[in-house]
Amino acid sequence: MQAERGGRYRNWKWAAAAALLILLLAALNFWSRSKSAPADPQLFADVQLSTVAADYDPALRSGNGNSDLRTAKNAFSSADWQAADRAFDLALAKTPAAETAVLEQIYFYKGLIHLKLDDFSAAAALFSKSLETGAGNFEKDARWLRGLALVKSGDPQAALPDLQKT
Repeated sequence: MQAERGGRYRNWKWAAAAALLILLLAALNFWSRSKSAPADPQLFADVQLSTVAADYDPALRSGNGNSDLRTAKNAFSSADWQAADRAFDLALAKTPAAETAVLEQIYFYKGLIHLKLDDFSAAAALFSKSLETGAGNFEKDARWLRGLALVKSGDPQAALPDLQKT
């Protein structure tokens, strides 16, 4: 009986030691990864922008009755950036100023297109226009992406307010 109790106690000590070792290794792994985060703002922006078009695929989002807007979104979903840009321009020309939510969406998607075309200054300007509509549906995303576009255009200091807000 005495040996059995000692054996259980010994097994419990080994299990506790193993659990502590696993926690220690996990903490070291987490700490080392946080230390190796990219300090280069360009690299950071590249990583964030690598899947930007797929993240905002309009085929997965709600539709709109505007046929030009629907055509633009279909071209965007097909990654036909030039056709999507032209179609968004047509939709923009036909959208009344009072339809701020539609205008916000058009400028936002045009900004995404210019990100994909590596025209970062134009993308930042389009995200600014999206924000200026005041509709607010894409506000957080537009700020975040404008900040990344400003970093990629070589002006990380101008990006700080947007990145800090998000």
